Amino acid sequence: MRRIITLCLFAFTALTTVKAQTNNALSFSSASSQYVSVPHSSSINLGSTFTIEAWVNYSGGNRTIIDKGDYDFLWQLNPTGNNYMGFYNKNSGWKYSTSAVSQNTWTHVAITLSGGTLTFYINGAASGTAAVTASQDGNAMNIGRQQPTACQCNHFNGQMDELRIWDIARTQSQIQSNMNVSLSASSSGLVAYYKFDEGTGSSIADATINANNGTLQNTPTWVTSGVSLTNVQIPTIASVSPTTGTVGTTVTITGTNFNTT
Repeated sequence: MRRIITLCLFAFTALTTVKAQTNNALSFSSASSQYVSVPHSSSINLGSTFTIEAWVNYSGGNRTIIDKGDYDFLWQLNPTGNNYMGFYNKNSGWKYSTSAVSQNTWTHVAITLSGGTLTFYINGAASGTAAVTASQDGNAMNIGRQQPTACQCNHFNGQMDELRIWDIARTQSQIQSNMNVSLSASSSGLVAYYKFDEGTGSSIADATINANNGTLQNTPTWVTSGVSLTNVQIPTIASVSPTTGTVGTTVTITGTNFNTT
């Protein structure tokens, strides 16, 4: 039985389909005060454990990736003039990464909060930690603009892709292995997922079932992304026959998303 299980697992892995895909991104102009507004919902009211990650290609200072309500989780690039990442909320004040995010090039950035510790990541490498206490309220979220309730300032300038919000703390290994992969919208803990692949229109869709859809403000523009992603298609197994046998037995597997090349 153990040999049969091992054989089936090997076949399953070998038949996984990996496809390159062309994807879009959203381009923001800070001079035009462009951003995306997302209504409040309980699913994005992040608590003491979360992950936020995105691909960014930016220029300038005080460039906001995302914020919610009255400084629930303000995440910025270059808030102090040294190209470091910054995080701010009312309970903890400013916290900074220990290395820079280069301007005018695509970079994957992430932050996680777990057990009161915020960790910064740049292209999957940890870049400092800080003590943070979560902050929550019932106000809207903005992508590309600081503090939706008052300041409404420090807009993003550049391009953004693959913005993902989780209510779990992803591990460094998970961040590294998935930052160039287009994920399943039903991934465990994923509460909002903005692929920015619409390419047209005045709204962005949250790919998850939570429907935290956003409305484009002041006309951000659609562009072809410079991020290379693969679309991993896991096979769906419909049947396996025979289900028992000895080493050397031919096993027929039927289903969808098989790689036959």
